[in-house]
Amino acid sequence: APLSMAETTTLHLSGGDGAEVERAIEICCLGVSVDTPATFSFSKADDLSAHWQSWIHDAFLPIFRPAFCSIHQHGEAFEIQEIIAEDLHLDRNLSAALRMRSMESAGRFLEGKEEMQQNREWSRFAAAVEEGKTPGHLVTVAALQTVLYHLALLPALTAYAWLEFESAFSATKLRASDNGDIFLQIAPHLTLADSEISGEDDSHAGGNGGLRVV
Repeated sequence: APLSMAETTTLHLSGGDGAEVERAIEICCLGVSVDTPATFSFSKADDLSAHWQSWIHDAFLPIFRPAFCSIHQHGEAFEIQEIIAEDLHLDRNLSAALRMRSMESAGRFLEGKEEMQQNREWSRFAAAVEEGKTPGHLVTVAALQTVLYHLALLPALTAYAWLEFESAFSATKLRASDNGDIFLQIAPHLTLADSEISGEDDSHAGGNGGLRVV
């Protein structure tokens, strides 16, 4: 049976922005049901950490994090045409396999967000996807929804990362919430997400940004 993300999300964080991150995850995952992984996937428990690290360094850092930060920034200014341009640019930078999985996940994300239908900016982007003007990728719709809920960049980006992480478990008998320590391997790259806008370097990042599983 498909996972209901709002029901299965039991990651508990403390420190720094823990409460705000949990609220962002709840908002991001509300109404989203998946039965296949999004762009992150793994096949067995022994592979989880290595595959998560590969996704972080091969997909998240060079592609998804910059896209999310840019879309979040454009969303704050209600710049839907610029968000569409980002979505199209992202589409050109994904492999065929990632592109398909991202679009399929985004389709389920869009379908599950009934509470967003009355939002003008959301409706404009959803219409552009439906009309074939833009592919509509998961990172795009996640970033747009979280910014329209006025969520700050760090908790919003963390919620997207958790959505990717937890979706991968739909193909296994494992639970994402039992592997929070592995999820937090991404934390140093989340806490410095503002550098994507400011142009700062995160090459010396370390620790987990004050977030920990409790």
